[in-house]
Amino acid sequence: MIKNISDILIETIKEHYLTSPDYNGLSATALANKGLEITKVNQVISALVLDGYVGVLSDKVDDNPHINRLGFPNIERQLEELQNNINSCILYPTSKAFATEADHECINPMENLLKLGYPQLRFIYFEYDILFHYAIDPRIHFTFNDYSGSIVSSDETDKRRYINLKTFGIGRDGSRFVIAALPRDLRNMSLANQMLWEAHRIQNPINCKVLNNYLENELYGNWNFPQTVYRSILEEEKNINVLSEHIFGEKFFRETFNKSELHGFEMLPFPSRNLYNNFLLLLEKISVSNINEKIFDKLIGDATVENGKRISSLTCLSKWLDYVCPQGKDTICNPLKKVRKVRQGPAHKILSDNYEPGLLNEQHEMCASVYESFNALRILLTSHPRAKGLNLSLKDTQYIVI
Repeated sequence: MIKNISDILIETIKEHYLTSPDYNGLSATALANKGLEITKVNQVISALVLDGYVGVLSDKVDDNPHINRLGFPNIERQLEELQNNINSCILYPTSKAFATEADHECINPMENLLKLGYPQLRFIYFEYDILFHYAIDPRIHFTFNDYSGSIVSSDETDKRRYINLKTFGIGRDGSRFVIAALPRDLRNMSLANQMLWEAHRIQNPINCKVLNNYLENELYGNWNFPQTVYRSILEEEKNINVLSEHIFGEKFFRETFNKSELHGFEMLPFPSRNLYNNFLLLLEKISVSNINEKIFDKLIGDATVENGKRISSLTCLSKWLDYVCPQGKDTICNPLKKVRKVRQGPAHKILSDNYEPGLLNEQHEMCASVYESFNALRILLTSHPRAKGLNLSLKDTQYIVI
């Protein structure tokens, strides 16, 4: 059967794409080496672009057009490049070009996405639950910090379950949290892990968005690491201690922490009730139980004692605020009271574990309120006459919201 020029072009572009080391496109000028006259086939290529079988990149569209990094520009721009800049055009088969093949599937699902033309730097989105398979396995080096992480097998891991995902990020699918990763990283997993991630892949990611800071770090080399609410809480504690020691000669918190010292003070790797309860206990120790009661001897004196007993630090804080800033008392005290209240259950009862996706948002809201409490207290202390001219090293503690 004599093949027409369109079939020959598609087969030539596909063959180069599939046999190249990294799913590279075929330069339009290379067609001449295959006995095809560029000027004669330009019209045919344009028709294939219009029909969705071929995609076009050029050095005017992408810094590295030899790899389909982010996808193709609109049809009009592709045709414009073919018309005015054909010698720098790089041609790719699209997923539609593979759709008619009976045997087009690859055994590795992540590899198959690339084989079928998925852009190498376009994020794939997964259900947040995928992290559960790695977060509690001691054979896996699982790191999760500042809305991104990595998953690397230890030497104890069976090679059939090998994983070396150097980076993943956090995103949103509407209101729910999701995991985002790049196909070029996912393709290096073992088959077992590729199948596992494929089972958690979000098939319709139209509403999925990755955290913008993470996207800029991964794709554009802008190393602007995001400030998280967890880190912001710890930074405000440091600010408050500097201010209170300068003003009153006593630290407000017994201790301050660096985030690297606090294992688990971050987003839950899995929304289970047990993990959330453990986080609440840690948050309470860092915040409410960390308040230095001695400072109130200077702030409210004998009012720290009622009926012969010393009152709680939160009650002392509330009394002091009644004197100095009653309008700000609820903003400062209520979040800390809530932390103390909600941690009472896991601290004194044996509770059953449950899977509760809403805990991710609940955790974020709880921490956001604690940050607002500490931020308001810091602003109040900054207004003290003795704080005038005091330079805080951590002036901007605002965190990103995903």
